[in-house]
Amino acid sequence: MWNALADESAGQIASAVFIAVLAFILGTFRRTIVRRIRTRETRRYWSSFRARGVAIVLGAFSSEDLLSQRLDRPVDPAGVDNFEPYGFVGFGEVLAIFALLEHLKILGLEDIVVAHAEQVSSFQSRNLVIVGGPDPNSLTELTMRHLQLPVRFEDLGSRTRMHITFSHNSADASAAEEKAYDPMFLPGKPGQLGQDYGFVAQVSSPFSEDCRAVLLVGVYGAAISAAARLVTSGHGVSRMSKVNDGRCLAVFRTYVGRNGAVSSPTIERIQPLREPRESEQNG
Repeated sequence: MWNALADESAGQIASAVFIAVLAFILGTFRRTIVRRIRTRETRRYWSSFRARGVAIVLGAFSSEDLLSQRLDRPVDPAGVDNFEPYGFVGFGEVLAIFALLEHLKILGLEDIVVAHAEQVSSFQSRNLVIVGGPDPNSLTELTMRHLQLPVRFEDLGSRTRMHITFSHNSADASAAEEKAYDPMFLPGKPGQLGQDYGFVAQVSSPFSEDCRAVLLVGVYGAAISAAARLVTSGHGVSRMSKVNDGRCLAVFRTYVGRNGAVSSPTIERIQPLREPRESEQNG
């Protein structure tokens, strides 16, 4: 009798263990499938970044020799010297890095480094994610100049304005339209941002024609963190990927609450990009 009860109890335990293991496997499988569905668009957007690894780059370039190099060839990093190794990094950049690292690892991109712009040897052969505007990160300015991006920033003393030139017809320069984007500060709250602007651009790396680069740029730090949210959201990358296979410049705005919370970015306009070498070949 006791043996029968023991056998029955052992069978029930084994059955319960089997059901628990099966439920765990099915739950894990379901979560994996759901995650892949949710990240389908971002997985496609970042697919070209898998082959050579990714470097998230912050810091400052200060060499005028680099900024004045020819535009028809990759930048030669040999002239980079005398850099302060740990430059200023704002809170917006920090939030952007956390968002990027978390999402890229979800996508299975494990070969990721975070580098200062002066550490050229650590990222010149990698795909790049360049975080920050041209003021805190001169690599942004270098890339904008080298690839002739239609963007400029205007220092107005107490604030900064972003200008972007949109070309309706690449064969007719007179058809270009320049639009100014002015961040808004809260009334009666000096220095407290209420609305910020920025852009995301996917281009060739200025160091290697075989690598890609994504610029996450904001007039202020709020838009920098919002730019990272844009390239890690399915809706954002889906819209950008439909324009020139993602090789485009997407201008967005974001709102900042009185408590400092940054809203999800809203794309205002997307401009397809033709890079200098491509323009010369087609010309």
